[in-house]
Amino acid sequence: MKKPKAVVDTNLLVNGIIVPKGNPYFLLEAWRKGLFTLVTSQQQLDKLEEVLTRPKIYKTYHLLPKDISIIIQLINQKAVIVLPSKTSPVLVRDSKDTFVIQTALAGKADYIVSGDKDLLVLNNDAKLTPLFILTASEFRSSIITI
Repeated sequence: MKKPKAVVDTNLLVNGIIVPKGNPYFLLEAWRKGLFTLVTSQQQLDKLEEVLTRPKIYKTYHLLPKDISIIIQLINQKAVIVLPSKTSPVLVRDSKDTFVIQTALAGKADYIVSGDKDLLVLNNDAKLTPLFILTASEFRSSIITI
């Protein structure tokens, strides 16, 4: 059986990095253990690094530049990094989220894992078949079993 491929929305990656518990953290651990293939894009990696280096994040979670560098390096080494497709077969309510769909399509991902309602509402859209858009909890319970 082939390993599922998933794009994990940036906010879940951030949450999984800064809070060592809960579904977002579980997603990162499942990926580190090789239970699914993480698909991402340079645009998403840039956004991840930008969010993780915000002063508020540092002040609250004490993430050092070295820690952030290690995380970004790990993703660069182990994830599939794709150039997002130029178009999307669906209109996303929040246009800033379109690149997530485009990344998933370019990477031939099976899933988008997100807590964003603007993306979740697109699950089961025939134009995205066979791509599924699930919450972290849904992905954890139906796809990943450790």
